[in-house]
Order: sequence, then structure tokens, then C-alpha cells
Amino acid sequence: MAIAPMQGKFNDALDLSPRKAKLALNYIQKLYAIEKKSKNLSPDERNQLRQKDAIPILTAFYAWLEKAVLNLLPKSLMEKRSLCTQTIALS
Repeated sequence: MAIAPMQGKFNDALDLSPRKAKLALNYIQKLYAIEKKSKNLSPDERNQLRQKDAIPILTAFYAWLEKAVLNLLPKSLMEKRSLCTQTIALS
């Protein structure tokens, strides 16, 4: 799961839109916690954990991103970070 690129994008936006960036980083931290929990699991167990715990977080994060982008100024750094994260999440 490519979490680091998402985190870096929102860390960059902290100064410009702290509330939204912190919310995004909160979703990302939850994903890191799942990865940490899965560290010593077999690939099959890791996949099951991700399906059970990460998919709902990613779904909520993506839904939040879609709404957040609608409320951002065009060409703002936060908009760029949100759109970039949506692209990363879909790939």
C-alpha cells in the first residue's frame, strides 16, 4: 500500500489548510497503524487484515477527498494534494 506519497502531499499542505490537511493525515495514520499491526503476519493474514480494516478507512478517506475537493479553491495546494492522493488511491 503506497501510503508515504499521500502523507508527503498533505504534510506539504499543512500551512495552507491545516484543518483539512490534519484530517487527511489522520486517515493516513490509521492506515499506517494497520500496516504496523500486519508486519509479522503471513501475506494471506496481512491481506485479510487490510481487507477488514484498511478498505473501510480508504473508502471513507476517498469519500472525504471527493467532498473536500469541491470546497477548495481551484489550483490551491490543498486541491492539488487531494487530487494527487485520489490518483494514488486509484492506482
